[in-house]
Amino acid sequence: MMIFCLHILNPSKRIVNFAIILTIFLFVGCTDQQATDNSSLIHRIDKIPVHEILAEIELDSLGQYGDTLQIVKTKKWARGKVAYEVRENRRKGLVFLSKSYFSEISGDKFYAEVNAPAISTRNIFEANRNTRGQIESAKQIFIEDSGSPDTVHIKYDYYYSSNNQLQMTQVTAVDDESPIITDVYYNQDELAVRSVQYSLTDTIETKVYDYRSGPLQRLGVTDFNEMEYSEIFYNALEQVDSIKVYDIYKPSMKLLRTTMNEYDQGGGIISRTRINHKSNTMVKSLFVRLNQ
Repeated sequence: MMIFCLHILNPSKRIVNFAIILTIFLFVGCTDQQATDNSSLIHRIDKIPVHEILAEIELDSLGQYGDTLQIVKTKKWARGKVAYEVRENRRKGLVFLSKSYFSEISGDKFYAEVNAPAISTRNIFEANRNTRGQIESAKQIFIEDSGSPDTVHIKYDYYYSSNNQLQMTQVTAVDDESPIITDVYYNQDELAVRSVQYSLTDTIETKVYDYRSGPLQRLGVTDFNEMEYSEIFYNALEQVDSIKVYDIYKPSMKLLRTTMNEYDQGGGIISRTRINHKSNTMVKSLFVRLNQ
């Protein structure tokens, strides 16, 4: 979630980047046959009891508890998928508050808000779904106290083969400037294998998904704005195991940052280690369940 919080702080790209980040991960292989009205679904999710409250707490150099980095509250559907998530992120003296609602079957995020009270900003994302449960369109609204709201309109187009197999999804986000387009390509199992995000003049980001013999094992992300390449590795439960971020500006890629997660046997996260190779610093944090 901090990914798009950081984009909020970049006024020149805050709207389009945030909208695309929210919508690029499209899990549309299965569809919902549920109500397309978001308000009724939100009301239904609001009645679900809280499943877990998790706090990420930084450890100091002596291994003692330090600052709380984030608090995450989740609700789950009966089959175990996340229905609702609230995050309170704390970074560099700023607090970001976010809440997200997810579809029961497809897992799509259909409504989200991000608030940054200290800098008086607010983002609202809302998707419109068809009777199959697919997202047809969405709207991203950026609100700040100092000016009128900015709105990005997002359109989804789905392309199928002759035997009705999903081959590509195209997401087009348009504000007052040029459109940002994301093309997502799928394999025969309708799993995303590659995506390209681009404007009329530049390639912004590419992603390559590696499933090999089963679940997602690796995701490679090239960010041409930041000139960084990220390798994201997943465990057998498709949880993020580790992340390596490289500088691709120089001829030879230089490792910049490493993140490593540790989980228990049930898949619950235990700890996270962040290493900044440029400054040669390491931060370790523990995850504590507050509702047990």
